[in-house]
Amino acid sequence: MIKFIKDVFRESIVTLLSTAISTSLTVFGVKYFEKTYEINIDSKYVISVIVIIVILAISNLCRLIHKRKIDNIQEPDQMFFSTIIPDGVLTIKNNLEMYKINVQINNNRHHNQFENIEPAYSVIDVDGPFCPECELDLKEKRTFFGLYKHYCSREHVTFKSKYSSNSMREHKKTDYNKELRDNGIKNLSD
Repeated sequence: MIKFIKDVFRESIVTLLSTAISTSLTVFGVKYFEKTYEINIDSKYVISVIVIIVILAISNLCRLIHKRKIDNIQEPDQMFFSTIIPDGVLTIKNNLEMYKINVQINNNRHHNQFENIEPAYSVIDVDGPFCPECELDLKEKRTFFGLYKHYCSREHVTFKSKYSSNSMREHKKTDYNKELRDNGIKNLSD
């Protein structure tokens, strides 16, 4: 939280300084232009230029703050690869996205063979998001205000989210692990 406040403070100081410098350069340029070419420029035009510059600076600051908030909620990229071979792959679809979930059966090998113990499942990895119609990877790009736009290259699906593809995969992995622990594999595939 302190880092966020420091970043916002730094960005606001930079924005205000750039506004002050550009405003003073505009006023100086207008005055120089008036003296050099002996033209009288009305002060309301100078004020309107200054107001436009201030409005642009404030909107840019708001955009940077919003983008920074979205960057702070992203999950870090995982730089390791699983060597565990999955026991099965589940495909979960909804209207906007599709995920392929690699599932492993965690059998208790030390139990009595005559006991009927339900196997436990865990999610090894989640692949996606994919387009639910053509099953291609959804492309991702940042919007002007920092949101992530996920879209199919064949234009089947387009949606915006505050999460990147990596963060969406990590959230789905956590959700599906909890669902498998609580309800088993039958309810997850429905």
